[in-house]
Order: sequence, then structure tokens, then C-alpha cells
Amino acid sequence: MTKSQVKFVLGNAVIDDPLEADRWDYVYSIQLPNGNVIRKILSVFFVDERLSHFMGDFIPTDEYDALAKTANKD
Repeated sequence: MTKSQVKFVLGNAVIDDPLEADRWDYVYSIQLPNGNVIRKILSVFFVDERLSHFMGDFIPTDEYDALAKTANKD
């Protein structure tokens, strides 16, 4: 994917760091009805203006749904 395509899918990065132009960081926060806040970070990396790889502390959707249901029982 190009930088433009990543921006279309994920939106603007949280931090626009000119020293790290090939790394974009996204922070996602969700407040559950019980007051707990879940915060996740996603970093995407580019080489030659194309998506190279990404990393973060996220989990697949099915596991997240199960975690949210468990948290709502509290």
C-alpha cells in the first residue's frame, strides 16, 4: 500500500513527526460502559513510500469481542 492508501484506510496519524516520516503511530481508545478504558497502539512503517510492516498491541477482532464481553460482566 502507498502512504495515501494507508491514510485513506486508517486516517491521519496521531503524531506527525518530520524526523520519523517513515513511521506513523495511531492510538485507539475505547471506553467501555463499566468505565474501563482500552487503549491500543498501532505503528506502521514505510520503505520507499510503500507500507513495509506494522506492529502494535492489538488483538484480532474475535478475541477483542470476547474480552469486551468479559469486561462488561464486571
